[in-house]
Amino acid sequence: MMNRRQFLKITGMAGADLVSRLLLPESSYGISERKILEQKSEDILLAMMIYGETSGCEPREKIFAGITPFNRLNDGRKYNGEGSLKEVLLHPNQYSCFDNTTKNRENLRRILHPKKEEIKEWHESLIIAKGLLRGEWEYYNFGQTHFYKKSLIRKLKQGKLKIDPNRLQPIDSRGFKHQFYREI
Repeated sequence: MMNRRQFLKITGMAGADLVSRLLLPESSYGISERKILEQKSEDILLAMMIYGETSGCEPREKIFAGITPFNRLNDGRKYNGEGSLKEVLLHPNQYSCFDNTTKNRENLRRILHPKKEEIKEWHESLIIAKGLLRGEWEYYNFGQTHFYKKSLIRKLKQGKLKIDPNRLQPIDSRGFKHQFYREI
């Protein structure tokens, strides 16, 4: 775990500055969540994805998840999004934490407005995101492009998720809450 001094050195901001950067100003409540997300920088969006998709997971699993949009960006498949990391992260049907559907709306609100008791986990996600953007942790890149909670694997195998399971090659995910895959 990182101490406060290390966090400030990496991010250049104190916790209060970070929270105020994340929270929506009073005047923007009428703007759709999508527009708010589009205004965020790539480091904040990547941290939001890591935080929203892997809350409660250990840092190594968060790094594995944080690598997936980089691999999708370079995979040449338009349905994953293309052009920029931001486009991949916000592309429809890619990361459920950014979906504004009824079943995911609470998670979207949670990543836009982290609760005080979750700030430590948010900080960890931001540190991981900034490290990934600097090219750190490449040794955790096994080509992973997808990940699902292990509780959803049965649905994946039954074809109830939006991707053909025959196009996914499992990556060793022992000890993780998610199963990671490489698209083939």
